[in-house]
Amino acid sequence: MKNEKWELLSEVLEPAKFLEQSNLRKDLPEDFAVAEELWHQVIQDVEKRVAEIDAEGGSVEKFLNEIKGRYEFNNVDGLFKKSCWSWVPSGKTVRFVETDRMGQHFFGAMYTCKDFEWPMHEGCPCEPLFQLDLDKTSEIAAVDIGSGLLQLFKTAGDSAEEEFFLIEVPRKKVSEDQLTPLPTFDPKQTHNFEDIFGAKSECISVERFTDKRFSMPYDLGSLDEFLWVLEKFDDELLKSAASHMVIVIDLLNKLREEIGNKYFDLALFGYVAPIQTEAWEMPDPLIKLGGCRHLIKGWSDDSKFEVYGDGDGQVYLDVGEYFIENPEGELNYIFHGDC
Repeated sequence: MKNEKWELLSEVLEPAKFLEQSNLRKDLPEDFAVAEELWHQVIQDVEKRVAEIDAEGGSVEKFLNEIKGRYEFNNVDGLFKKSCWSWVPSGKTVRFVETDRMGQHFFGAMYTCKDFEWPMHEGCPCEPLFQLDLDKTSEIAAVDIGSGLLQLFKTAGDSAEEEFFLIEVPRKKVSEDQLTPLPTFDPKQTHNFEDIFGAKSECISVERFTDKRFSMPYDLGSLDEFLWVLEKFDDELLKSAASHMVIVIDLLNKLREEIGNKYFDLALFGYVAPIQTEAWEMPDPLIKLGGCRHLIKGWSDDSKFEVYGDGDGQVYLDVGEYFIENPEGELNYIFHGDC
């Protein structure tokens, strides 16, 4: 198809448009902004080479297949389109019975009311993982993320296969006068409070999400892989693109070092490092559940927020751009676990 304008089109799931003016992507770190500019230059260099190949009558399709052959391009492009600010919780440990049932917490006593009761599995109450106040989350993001409480439960620890239950309680259903009692736990059941929570039912009361950190959706391996792809070609434009990539890698590795091990903890709007999901396919994050660091200072070192053992979990924002089941573009929440 000679003379047609060829472009290096990304297959990345674009960030939701309603988040463009949110706090998630405002005033990003300087090193990231510089690296993003250079990445755009890389794309321009590659597209100029595409135009040359087309003008020479060569196979543009073959060239593009080589450039995008193993999704390295999509992964790098996704990194720049999806990286954003995240906020880490601060709070204190409390006993389960001391939990503010209408507040924000991890492993605590969830809010329940008529039509939104505690989920059960095989006669046993499910384990509570977190309760998030969507109104406060919207304030942090400076955009409407929803209203009410978002809750995540899972089936009790030694179930043959873990199941997760993500429940959205509308704000109009959240009030003291609608609050219903906690479920009754039969001591003869395989799981009671002590079994589920351990350490005398210790949980975390979240006072605020204040520790602002930069979050990238995956590790930086695809950067090196895409550089390797570019370096295979003996061409001045692609040599230029490769030289830009070297600087991009240096800048993002520096940023990654600044994030350090905190990259792996729990964060509002943070990204996990995907295992079973291609990063460029992921919708926008609502909350990441890292399984390899304890949550807050002062909590016992051997305690973790575990999803699928030592794996990670992610709750995504979905506005109908990802899942066929949501064609109307209404805001939904989706849980996905990586192990």
